[in-house]
Amino acid sequence: MDSDHYLVIARMRARISNIKKIRGERIRKFCISRLQDENMINMYAKILEESLKQFPCSGVETVQEEWDTCKSAIQQVAEEVLGRQVSRQRNKWFDKDCERATKDKNEAYLIMQQRHGTRNKVLRYQEKRREEKKIHKKRKREWEKKQIEELQDLYCTREARKIYSKLKETKKEFKPRVNICTAKDVTRMKYWHDRMNSSTTSSTKVIIRNTLLEKMKIYSL
Repeated sequence: MDSDHYLVIARMRARISNIKKIRGERIRKFCISRLQDENMINMYAKILEESLKQFPCSGVETVQEEWDTCKSAIQQVAEEVLGRQVSRQRNKWFDKDCERATKDKNEAYLIMQQRHGTRNKVLRYQEKRREEKKIHKKRKREWEKKQIEELQDLYCTREARKIYSKLKETKKEFKPRVNICTAKDVTRMKYWHDRMNSSTTSSTKVIIRNTLLEKMKIYSL
């Protein structure tokens, strides 16, 4: 947590761990924007034609087998000529200076949260946090100014397609990754839910509630 407050009481929510889940590698798209160049189009068509000639049709293959052959040739030529798209960074203004400032702030926060914390540690953390926010805001303003200048250049050259594409990119909001529970996970959750309800009696729940209330009274003093 990015806060200088000490945690007194919290509400916890149990979630299924995703550490052991193996995620497949994301397939990157081909860089089809290179096909806007006429020379690139001619080279791609020539290499693809030569690649398809290496697999002559004998008439014995099925439609699926012929399609698999064409698909393999097209993908291989596209990989060689066009290449793959480079993954985009979500915050393009986040550079090494921002990364260093965030790292220093996190280290100061960990030192402040130690058992024997002093006022100097708290002041050091607050200073590092202000420095981080200052650098982040400065880099973001510079990036936004550069984006506006690029939009003005595109407007002068009357490239409407690129203008709308860049506007859509700048307005795009962050979407968190959604974790989907499988049927096996749901069954496991139901099992532990029923087990906890059956093992925890009403008297135990009352004891836990009273204990929490006592702790709240102590911390409030």
